[in-house]
Amino acid sequence: MQDAAVVVLDDQRGGKQLVAYVVGGAEIRGETEKLRTYLRQKLPDYMVPAIVWLDSIPLTLNGKVDRRKLPSPQWNRSEESQVAAQPRTQTQDLLAGIWAAVLRLNEVGLHDNFFDLGGHSLFLMQVLSRIREAFGIEISVREMFESPCIDGLAERIDAELGNNNRLSAGLFASLARTGQLPLSFAQQRLWFLQQFDPGSSVYNIPVALRFYGPLNVTAMALAITEIARRHEVLRTTFATDAAVAIQVVHPAQPVRLPVVDLRTLPAAEKEGIVQRTVRDQVHLPFDLVRGPLLRALLLHVDDEEHVFVLCLHHIAGDAWSLGIFARELAVLYEAYSQGKTPCLPELPMQYADYAVWQRHWLQGQVLEGQVDYWKKQLTGAPELLELPMARPRSAVQSNRGAFYQFHIPSEVGESLKKMGRSSGATLFMTLLSAFYAFLYRYTSQDDLVVGTPVAGRNHSATEGLIGFFVNTLALRVDLSGRPAFQELLKRVREVALGAFANADMPFEKLVEELQPERAMSHTPLFQVMFALQNTPEVEWALSGLRLRPEPVELLDAKFDFSMTVVEAAGGLSGYLGYRAGMFDATMIARIAGHWNQWLRELAGQPQRAVMELDMLTVEERRQILEDWNQTAQDFFGHGATHLLFEAQAARTPDAIAIAFKDARLTYRELDLRTSRLARLLRRRRVGPEVLVGICLERSLEMVIAVFGVLKAGGAYVPM
Repeated sequence: MQDAAVVVLDDQRGGKQLVAYVVGGAEIRGETEKLRTYLRQKLPDYMVPAIVWLDSIPLTLNGKVDRRKLPSPQWNRSEESQVAAQPRTQTQDLLAGIWAAVLRLNEVGLHDNFFDLGGHSLFLMQVLSRIREAFGIEISVREMFESPCIDGLAERIDAELGNNNRLSAGLFASLARTGQLPLSFAQQRLWFLQQFDPGSSVYNIPVALRFYGPLNVTAMALAITEIARRHEVLRTTFATDAAVAIQVVHPAQPVRLPVVDLRTLPAAEKEGIVQRTVRDQVHLPFDLVRGPLLRALLLHVDDEEHVFVLCLHHIAGDAWSLGIFARELAVLYEAYSQGKTPCLPELPMQYADYAVWQRHWLQGQVLEGQVDYWKKQLTGAPELLELPMARPRSAVQSNRGAFYQFHIPSEVGESLKKMGRSSGATLFMTLLSAFYAFLYRYTSQDDLVVGTPVAGRNHSATEGLIGFFVNTLALRVDLSGRPAFQELLKRVREVALGAFANADMPFEKLVEELQPERAMSHTPLFQVMFALQNTPEVEWALSGLRLRPEPVELLDAKFDFSMTVVEAAGGLSGYLGYRAGMFDATMIARIAGHWNQWLRELAGQPQRAVMELDMLTVEERRQILEDWNQTAQDFFGHGATHLLFEAQAARTPDAIAIAFKDARLTYRELDLRTSRLARLLRRRRVGPEVLVGICLERSLEMVIAVFGVLKAGGAYVPM
């Protein structure tokens, strides 16, 4: 360090910032944290400045520091940091939201330093206050300085909340393969379901990609084989021993990559064959006993055009696993294409190690504590959520499903994010609250249970491992008392925080412990699902090739109704999944329109009671108020009703005019009987301004009486 200057700057974000401008070469600029630690030992915490490195201090002609030429601190992160620093847990996500709200940034990453982002004493106290409100615990100023990044501070908060048992007890290691290997709780449930319906493809996870360029098929096959060697779960099958399911890990062998050559076919036929083949591969069932649980197929469409189809059974992986597969495939394909030895580090443990650890750890006090929590939350919960359906629920549920895509306007999404931050809630909590309110308006049920998935990778060792880690939580929320949306958001936030603190309880084990009444017509505990996908999209890339995702038609639905919102660079979008036997496409399209309108209402009026908000679209409102209200009609002429009837009787005397049960009257017969009654009424002085009571019990006589009174000149009074 050659020179330095400390100044106070207006940060244009609500206060002043103490900034140290330090002159130093590249060899010491990586020592920022050491310098900050040294300053903390010499100065009070609130006086530790932000640090900006310079080649030289700008000076005036008088040799003083030229404050006007000092660069402003750069609070925003670099692109590299943005890619690598996405929050992974709800605690991290909540902290990122708090920091972003206080520092007035769009996003905050997992490894971003609070002080490097422009945090100072004023902002620091605001953050500590919001942490106190959000988590109900006290974090000191010194703890913030000792853990200035999201990941470190989140660990402290989890430890304070008592959630660190997942971290401390979650240390598992590679085990010797000497005994039987149990299934994880999640695997056990899928294995159980597969026994009932071995021909089902509902738990297939497919990917289809179109490659343009000189594809090295040999390198591709070697890369897939190496991935299967690295991840035991991809070469695992399932057997039973004494009625207990066990994992059987097979030795590594070359993975088959069949190639179907379509180059000689007419161009008009190729696409049809490609679409049918992709569809067949996606919906081809897996055999969990014989395996394999990973299959791949390559369609050679043209000299430099291929379609790659990959399918994985859910028992061996999840959506996170696809990202791992894609990253490893890119590295391995490039190495094999160039004749090099791949340099991926060996995995320290395998999925089977995790399954053994989970079985050993989730028992005793750990299990009892989480079981007690979930029993308290879910005891007495409604068994069924009845949404308005196009068709009645069948006695045995069908997995035949369909999907409907939607897009949320960017301004609505931004408003929801800001509203959540101001309430100490994540975007997930905000959207989930909107979904609960939406279901409340649709069903009028104020006690709702909705399922939501969590990644289930609570230990760093699981982050690079292919396997089935995702868990499902059943969140029960009370909507009684006609709450405003902000009040509902507080309720949902509390429920979510409690659920995430007890998220180690596998859904399968929870069902086993709670023993809800089982029925073939619906899933236990909940029938509706909500998910927010805000992790980076799986990026498939192979050296020297252009890739384009191929559409994959998913025809299975695990739940009656599911709402998935996807957060990406372009904003919020998503899709509705539904059982095709219960809903039709027209109804789902209308629900999607209501959902978008509902979010607009919530974003603009969060203080109003949810029962007072409107979900009708502009088109529906016009249809109801205008189109369906056009009641003016021209009834082929003008005149009294009985005169129009007599005219019709003259035109079609022998046509049937009225029928009731087995009786029929033609227009001539009805005209004669009504005329006879009219003459009788006139003799009894019925005429203008005279009221005649008529019993409206349905019959032929009721119609005769109405026309008879009108012909006599009187008016009838329904009784």
